[in-house]
Amino acid sequence: MTYADFKRMHIDLGALGAEGGRNAVRYTCTPKGAKIFGWAGVDGIHFCTIKGFGDTIFSVSPMNPGQDCVQPLARDMGDFLRLLLACGDTAALEQAWMWTEDQFEDFLREYPPTEDQRAVMREIEEKCGLAPMEHPWRYLKEVRAETDCSGLRFEKEYEELLHPVGREPQEWEVYFEYGFGGKKPRHRPGREIALGKTFTWGEEEWLAPAMYCCGEGVVLDLLKKVPLEALERFAEKWGLEENGEPQRELTPAEQDAMEAENPMEERFRAEVTVNGQPLRESTGCGVYWKPEDDCCDEDADRVLEHYGLERNCGWVIWRVCCPWNGGELKPETVELTMMAEKEAKDGGTFTAEPGKTVPLTDPRTGLTHTLRVLSLTPETTDRSLLPPVGMEFPTEYVAMQYTLEPPLPVGDFVLADAAPGDEARACKVENGLTAQESACIGIIGGADGPTAIFVSGKGDEAGEDVRAAYSSPRYEPVETVTWQARFMARPKETLTVTLL
Repeated sequence: MTYADFKRMHIDLGALGAEGGRNAVRYTCTPKGAKIFGWAGVDGIHFCTIKGFGDTIFSVSPMNPGQDCVQPLARDMGDFLRLLLACGDTAALEQAWMWTEDQFEDFLREYPPTEDQRAVMREIEEKCGLAPMEHPWRYLKEVRAETDCSGLRFEKEYEELLHPVGREPQEWEVYFEYGFGGKKPRHRPGREIALGKTFTWGEEEWLAPAMYCCGEGVVLDLLKKVPLEALERFAEKWGLEENGEPQRELTPAEQDAMEAENPMEERFRAEVTVNGQPLRESTGCGVYWKPEDDCCDEDADRVLEHYGLERNCGWVIWRVCCPWNGGELKPETVELTMMAEKEAKDGGTFTAEPGKTVPLTDPRTGLTHTLRVLSLTPETTDRSLLPPVGMEFPTEYVAMQYTLEPPLPVGDFVLADAAPGDEARACKVENGLTAQESACIGIIGGADGPTAIFVSGKGDEAGEDVRAAYSSPRYEPVETVTWQARFMARPKETLTVTLL
């Protein structure tokens, strides 16, 4: 079956992760001659046929490094549909090239098709007369092995990244705000200044091996060393699988605790002071290295090789960029200031009703704060404000006004709905087909768990600081909300260290 044959059947693949009819943007890594027919809705991932490669279906993932951004998936549209019938979504197909068969099957078990997806799958079976692919991972491996991708051609900018003219492919060059990538067209690489500075922040060992002077500013590499024992203790405590995911579903409080304890996580803001002039961080990017981890980025391997670092431990690697507008950059003195981002500390859960007072203990200080509920108001989001993307969004939520005594600075205390909101769902159109599925759009929720918005202002009583929190959105009116109190704290003191 060709894509032209499939198109005449008017089947919408949006619910299966191949949404058509929108987002006509093409990336520099989109091969020349590509005819795009579907979008995953995240990270720019799209699906296409390519001139010169017959009916073969490809995925293009702009976030993948180098030529790995393009992967052959199926010999023709019919096989692509059979893969969707076996997997229920393009997510498994697009990532299969970097998984073992066991990892692939684990993913399918963890993310079974939704009811909306099953409806589209039944439509494909009925209209196309197709059956699910029997061994999808093995089929994908066969297609990759038999497809010669050396003939793919890209836009000039991406070709220069893949094949730098006159340079070795793995030559070490660092450019301002260009991540860990290859050559930045029409720019000179930064001049490396070796630092070799080690320091301790909290109880962790850090390394600042080098900085780079670019025309636009300073690039600084920062690495945190993570002992193998710390990785093993963390995995054992939280019961992590080989892919790093917990064996059971965690509560929001447990999720917060696990993220806070993860030795491979580090959230901070950096400021570099050069010759007495503070330079604020504009952008940053990171990769990581863990022993015997097949998912580690090859850029991390290059960093370890360039700096001659040991490989029997974990490394968290950041590249920090700080703009400079003071003419030619000639560092004589360099200082680094690191400030940890605030993390949530669980302050307990409670239900609310107007007039109720709730004692909350701040886990940071042990002090008790009294939350007084002023009002609980069911509200509905104005549907005209929602994006017209053929999706239905939950609109019912509860707004709560409250006071906190003694008060805390805005940002040090957050209230969140302890339960996640309802997910957006495809709505029906007049011809009875499922409407296109949009990308993930948050209303009052968040991709990392339930969240709440709060505002602060003076109340009717003199000096009263009235705040508001909002529950997660749902399709049906919300009767009772369980609120979770979160006290925000920096896990480490701000550190300033002399690098040069």
